[in-house]
Formats: sequence, structure tokens, C-alpha cells
Amino acid sequence: MVVSRTTNPIHFEDLEPHRFEDLVRQLIYDLKQWDSIEAVGRSGQDEGIDIRATVISSNDSEVTEFDLDEDYVREQSDDEQVWVFQCKRVQRLGPRQVAKIVSEDLGRQESAPHGYALVASCDFSKRSRDVFRQECVKAGVGEFFVWGKGELEDILFRPKYDYLLFAYFGISLQVRKRSLKTHYRSLLTLKRKLQKHLGEFSQPNEHNWVLIIDPHEDSYPQVDDPEKFLKEPPWRHWRFYGHVPVGHLAFVRKECFAWANWDTGEWDALLDYDDSMWLNNEDLFGLEWNEKNRILSEKRSPIVKMWKGKVAEDNQATFLDIGIIPYERIIALDEIGDAYNKPPHLIVDNDGRRTPFSIREIKLIVPTSSRLQYNEILASDHKRIVVFDR
Repeated sequence: MVVSRTTNPIHFEDLEPHRFEDLVRQLIYDLKQWDSIEAVGRSGQDEGIDIRATVISSNDSEVTEFDLDEDYVREQSDDEQVWVFQCKRVQRLGPRQVAKIVSEDLGRQESAPHGYALVASCDFSKRSRDVFRQECVKAGVGEFFVWGKGELEDILFRPKYDYLLFAYFGISLQVRKRSLKTHYRSLLTLKRKLQKHLGEFSQPNEHNWVLIIDPHEDSYPQVDDPEKFLKEPPWRHWRFYGHVPVGHLAFVRKECFAWANWDTGEWDALLDYDDSMWLNNEDLFGLEWNEKNRILSEKRSPIVKMWKGKVAEDNQATFLDIGIIPYERIIALDEIGDAYNKPPHLIVDNDGRRTPFSIREIKLIVPTSSRLQYNEILASDHKRIVVFDR
């Protein structure tokens, strides 16, 4: 199912009644070439009129952008034409209420105005619109129209009235479009930069090492406790794996010694030991390569010995836990780096967590031997068997 994205309905009911009148008055400025527009409703002596406007007509037939075929009747003369506008900020107007409003408004006038409009913040039924027309024709009004919530939204969503939409409701479709355009331009620039400095889209399993750090990590680059740092590093170099899935970067988050049956897809791995930090030969400031390997080698040596002794060469494999980072959380790619750690640096917002990677993960079994390099197994739990002692 495809979910469509639309703009939420405009809440005209949130406007104070006089503010609703102000909005209508600003919307009718472009309706005709007015000689005057008066906000008489604010004076308190409106005689049933919220807005009174006058225009000197011409003999030329004029078609405006607001003409509504069903609700608009046109007559032309060379006299001054008086228009009256009634504004109702209400949730509902039925046919009887419409008939009462129109008859009372027009009955208070010394003579029938040339134009009359009823503008309300609610929707009008067909019956209400028919009653409106009948009352205007009966009163001898030359031109008339009714605007409901739908017409007001249609007008406000036009680009030329975006400033009113923002001023009255805090919504700007043009700003939203510009923001979206800026977002995708920024995303395309980032993609080009990532491809240039990390690797091509068509070449997975890259071997570039990238330092990933959260911009909110204020302890960088100091490493006070190397052993604690290695257990849960707040920043480190990760091996770049590829541009997968679409819109993401993939890095090898964990690398373990494994056994695999390439024919059946069965596998097992020594998941308690992560070899990815050992394989990383990039120095970290405060945690030099020799010091790091001295700490890690005490755990690694017996595991390697056991793995090689127990697993035949054709079954030797590597378990890869692939962590992914969506482009949206990438703040920047710093291809220059700094004086402490080798570039490139990827600045990623961790969203308050200790890891830059999203919850989604990819687990693979790949061969250790180069002659079996085209084999690959998706490390699903139901295919895991017991080869190594837990």
C-alpha cells in the first residue's frame, strides 16, 4: 500500500473572529480593482456587514482568478458597485441559518448591493448553496458567491498566498519545498563525497578504514583507560563494507572466526570474540597499535589455534556482522581529519546511543580462503549448528 502525503486541514477555528475577518479581507484584495475596502465589522456598527468594498465598473468583461461558475453571477454597469461581505467563523451553517443570515444582511441595506459574499470557516452543503443563491436572486443582488472551508484552503494553498498561510497558521508550503530541495541537494553532495573517499557503489566489500565519531562526544580524542575503551569504544576506525542497502553505508561491526558448510548453508561461529579491532591496523591517538595488539593478543592467540586445529581449510570462514548507518544521520564526511587520528572521519549522530549503527543489521558468513571467495551465506539462526563448544 502506498501512503500519500498531504497537508493537514487548516484550523480556521483557531482564529479569533476578527482575525478571520482580517484574513478574508486580505484574500479579496485581488478579487477586483477595488476603489476602497473597509473593515466595518471591527467598528461594532456594521449593520450586518463585516467588510464593505466599492469598485468602479467598466464595460469590459473581466474574468478573475476567483470566479466560481456555479456560485458567481456577473452583471456589468458604469456605476459605482458596492460589495458587502459577511464572515462567519463557525463550525457549521445549515440551509436555514444561511437563509436567515442572507435575508437579515440584505434586509438592513437601504438598497440591494451590487455584490454579496458569504465566507465561512465551515463546509457548505449543496442545499445550503442553493438556498444562498435563491436568497440573493430574490433580493436583487447582481453578483454573489459563497466561500466555504474548501474554497479558502484552495486559495491559501496557492503559492502567491503562502505568506498569508504562514502569517495566520504558521504553515509555509514554499519553505517546505525549499527545505526538501535543500535536503536532497545536500544528500546528493554527500553521496558524491562518500563515493569519492570511501569507494564506488558497484564495489562492495571495500577495505577502507573510517573513523566514526558522534559530534556530541566531548572526550575525543582522549583515551584514559585503554582496556575499558576497547570494550565499548566511543569512537574508532571501522572497515567500510559498501553502499548497502540503498541510502545507507555499511561497515563491518563484528568479525568472528567461523565454520561453514558451503553446500548446505550451515554455519557456526565463535561469537564471543570480535576480531575486527585486531585487524584494524589504524592507530588511535592514546591507543597505539602495539598497545592495542598487546591487550588483544592474549585473547586471540588461543582462539586462532583452536579454530585452525578444529576446522578444515575448506570450511574456514569469517562471520561478519554488518552495521548500517542511514545517510540521514550522517552529519558530515571529513576527508582531512585532524592531527590526532588518520582520516577520513565520518561524523554521525548516534541519537543518544553508544553506537553509530541502526538497529537493523546484516549477518554473513564469508570464506577465509581466497579460492572460495565467491561463496557467501546469510547467517540465519535456523542454519546455525553446534561445531564449537559454547
